Amino acid sequence: MKSFLKYLIKKRFPVYLSAFVIFLILFFSINNVPNMLRETNSENGKIYIVSSAIFLVYIISFAIALGVIVPFEFAFKMKNITANQAYSLPIKRERLYLTKFIFGFLEIVVPFTLAYGISVVSLLPIHPYVNMLGFLVFYGLLIVIGLLFYSFEVFVYCQANNVVDGIIFIALASILPFAVAFVVLFDITGTSTVAYPFNPSHFCPEYSFSIADDIAKCVLYHNHVFAVTFTYGYGYHDIIYKSVSYKFTMDAQYIVGICFFVALGIASFIGQFFASKNYKSEDAGQRSESWFGYKLYIPIVIISFSHIIGNASVVFYFICLISAYLLYVLYKRSFKLNKKTWIILACVLIGATVAYVVGFTSQDIIRHNYYNKRYGNYYTEVLFNSISLA
Repeated sequence: MKSFLKYLIKKRFPVYLSAFVIFLILFFSINNVPNMLRETNSENGKIYIVSSAIFLVYIISFAIALGVIVPFEFAFKMKNITANQAYSLPIKRERLYLTKFIFGFLEIVVPFTLAYGISVVSLLPIHPYVNMLGFLVFYGLLIVIGLLFYSFEVFVYCQANNVVDGIIFIALASILPFAVAFVVLFDITGTSTVAYPFNPSHFCPEYSFSIADDIAKCVLYHNHVFAVTFTYGYGYHDIIYKSVSYKFTMDAQYIVGICFFVALGIASFIGQFFASKNYKSEDAGQRSESWFGYKLYIPIVIISFSHIIGNASVVFYFICLISAYLLYVLYKRSFKLNKKTWIILACVLIGATVAYVVGFTSQDIIRHNYYNKRYGNYYTEVLFNSISLA
């Protein structure tokens, strides 16, 4: 494994160098943008405030780089010839994928770290009061979270047997938690202000949906884990003078959401390690039949979004139906679907239709009770008593 890793490093050194140059140019460019580091006054004298845009650039560039490297690093799995060559090496299959996993991550982290360090140190001669500890805290959190994010992407991508499916899997898997959580927030608990007028706080505030609401928000907040990194890193050095302490606060939903994200990353890593034992070269380039693929993502995403848009234009509903058909066409690699696929697609479309009608009807009932007081809260009570978890 060590010798194979050394071979990969020597072979891909130009990639390291190119990534380093790109990161360095990007970071130096953002550092020299006007008002990125601005001088201001405080009770203790002059301080330097680092603009949040700097940290945003660090996060976006790192996340994009990790997302781009996955298809390139595991492209060998998608072609029969390269898969045969890789599997014929004197190394166990799970060790092969583990080596590629480590190398792919290092291929981004090493040049990013060098460019990040040089960029941060270059600020000292110009702004000597900038607190380096904040940058270190931010960097440590970013690397750990990036590793979990990378583990998830590798697992999802490797469930595919071709490059196109792998990229689609990553896209669908990324929006899957949003789709499910939005159903809970918008159409069950109704606690999101975006869901107005479907918001029980406007109609029956005496009902509690705290448990369902918290679960949904925790799922949503795991997608904002990069934002948590940004908040902590930026907030820590927002007070530049080292003598001034900075107190962090974090909602319980963020904490549970981060725990969910950590568990998802660890589960993805373990799942990829064991799944790699069963990868076969003859599957390369074929249809992706994994359950962590079209079979799982299409029904959940389509039905969830159909329910969410229950009070929106019917045009969006038909867009969902067309999207379901096109996704199954991609899955089967043909516009002519067999009977089994048509039956499955019909079930998905029926589920989407029911979800759309339920979403529209439930919101209409609540609006009716809100604007017509003489009917009281009867329908609202029936609906919310059945789903309230408090």
